[in-house]
Amino acid sequence: MHTIKAGEAPLINILNIHNTSYAKDGFLLSFKNGSVGIFNYSKKALEFLTQPNHSETIFDMAFKPNNKDILATGSYDGSIKIWEINQMQCIANLYKQIQNENVQTRNINIVYSVTWAPGDTNQIVGVSSKGEVRLWDTIKGKLLSEISPGLSQAIYWAHWSTLNPTFIAVGHNDGHA
Repeated sequence: MHTIKAGEAPLINILNIHNTSYAKDGFLLSFKNGSVGIFNYSKKALEFLTQPNHSETIFDMAFKPNNKDILATGSYDGSIKIWEINQMQCIANLYKQIQNENVQTRNINIVYSVTWAPGDTNQIVGVSSKGEVRLWDTIKGKLLSEISPGLSQAIYWAHWSTLNPTFIAVGHNDGHA
């Protein structure tokens, strides 16, 4: 890893901070420009920064439960990216093309939260600003299921139950789960 000098990275745009097993004394960061980096707090330096892969702000990040080298990010651009942390490379792009999509409506379906299936699976759920819950196979890049749990309001949060893998809790715009 190399140290990035001050001024080379948009530190003012840090959105999420997660502990990571990748850097012993570090944090995984997501940036407003769609990139992901590692900040070493002992060295007080940004050690690594990817090129922007999302076209906009990353709102959530989640490590795969059984493999902390695999990270998912959900973004304003409506996509979920799967990252291989050791190489800091994007290895999958999960995005549902919206019928009659155009430049003005492209970013309407923001991905606010991502959550991995518990255990040794390659499934992930993303929830959106249009109130949709999408289940993806991350290896095949295939949309497995899409539901709208009743309201057409934004869903800001999702968490997959570790006790019962058939349940996913979501938090709506109206303040209810």
